[in-house]
Amino acid sequence: TNEAIEILKKASEAHSRLPLAPLALAVIYDQIGDSSKVIIYAITAIERTFYLPEAHALVAKHSLNLGDVESAEAAYRLLLHMRPSDEVSRKALQQILKDSGRSEEANSLHREEQSPQIIVTGWPRSGSSMMMRMLEGTGLELFRDTHREADDSNPHGYFEHEAITRTHVDASWLDLAKGKVAKVLHPQFRQLPGDRSYLVIWMDRPLTEVVLSQEVMLGKEKETVMNHFPFGKAMQMQVEMDATLSWAESAGNMQLLRVSHNQCLLHTKEVVQSVVDFLEKGGVHRTWNFEAMEKAVDSALYRSRLT
Repeated sequence: TNEAIEILKKASEAHSRLPLAPLALAVIYDQIGDSSKVIIYAITAIERTFYLPEAHALVAKHSLNLGDVESAEAAYRLLLHMRPSDEVSRKALQQILKDSGRSEEANSLHREEQSPQIIVTGWPRSGSSMMMRMLEGTGLELFRDTHREADDSNPHGYFEHEAITRTHVDASWLDLAKGKVAKVLHPQFRQLPGDRSYLVIWMDRPLTEVVLSQEVMLGKEKETVMNHFPFGKAMQMQVEMDATLSWAESAGNMQLLRVSHNQCLLHTKEVVQSVVDFLEKGGVHRTWNFEAMEKAVDSALYRSRLT
């Protein structure tokens, strides 16, 4: 354990913007039972990535252990904002309120039910526009504007809305997107507020292909990129993606479906069925146009591959 702690401390210092090492340290100290150190490292992780429910949960638990009821209450309220379906945190907050003589507020603390927001996400050039086109094909309404027009890189369009790029300062667009599908690319995905639930379709594509496509889109020749491939960029993207997926999979307000870009092209019918099953399970019920969804996949646009 001591060796692991030292390795994680060095990793935290070396990667001062990433939350995983301090979060791991907080988890270790949680197992040891050192509440003070749990809070120190959990808060460090939160300072690096605020939407980190696991860290807030540790702060809440160990603040309570140390008798800091005010901090515990604040942390549990944040957790419920991030994960409205987190019944463990809800009961803990209710108990705090009852113990402090606020039984009426405790009894009124309930989860507001609402339809989940459908999100299509992934790295830019991962196939998110293709998925948006598939969902539009079956009749789902898209949250989009005309700010970004179709071009040679995306001849069918980008299916985006400019307001989404400002999510970190203004997420009010979500109220306008109710009942629609929104494309929220990786840079904005972790900025989604936690006060609602989401059905997330994550587009998976080999990051070497994503990077190649991005570089070509910037005007570079494919051969030039291949000869001087930016593997460092791809590796950093992998670290960020792993952290984001871990966060999304542990979030109590997100249901996640990972869709392979390559499988979408090679086994379209099976992928369409898996998407429909996922949305149906998440509460989206309608008559599905399977044929239109399949026809929306344009394999001719699969140009940035390594072979």
